[in-house]
Amino acid sequence: MADLLPTDASGLFVDGEFVASETGETRAATEPATGETVTRLPRGSRADAERAIVAANDASEEWAAT
Repeated sequence: MADLLPTDASGLFVDGEFVASETGETRAATEPATGETVTRLPRGSRADAERAIVAANDASEEWAAT
């Protein structure tokens, strides 16, 4: 299962790049069948979500103009 996870990715994917979460907190991602922790993922905050929403909105306006 671990080989399915990206090895070069860290952080949240916002505006076309991986960025650190505001808090730096993480959460476990587990294999449902075994309960084994396979990786840790960033825990996004409200500010992280707002940053992603702004980036997506900006990108959609640019995309719509093409």
